[in-house]
Amino acid sequence: MGDGGVRDAAARDEHAHAARVSAGRVGGRTQEIQRLIGRSLRAVTKMEELGERTVTLDCDVIQADGGTRTASITGAFVALVLAVNRCASRT
Repeated sequence: MGDGGVRDAAARDEHAHAARVSAGRVGGRTQEIQRLIGRSLRAVTKMEELGERTVTLDCDVIQADGGTRTASITGAFVALVLAVNRCASRT
């Protein structure tokens, strides 16, 4: 039996940051934000209750400062709760 998980896909708006990265390449700060959001959500999720399900959340961070990172985590958490509740109501 496989394990489920919570994944995140965070992206920064290239126009909000002076340094642009090549298309299709994940920059260091973007990867840092992805890991931060993923760790935050996995820390509050009972992974064993997900079963074999995988939840992927897509977050867009307009400007990579502390406030927008916090807002992205909060928004992703709300989306995770809604997704888990929807799955629970179907079973």
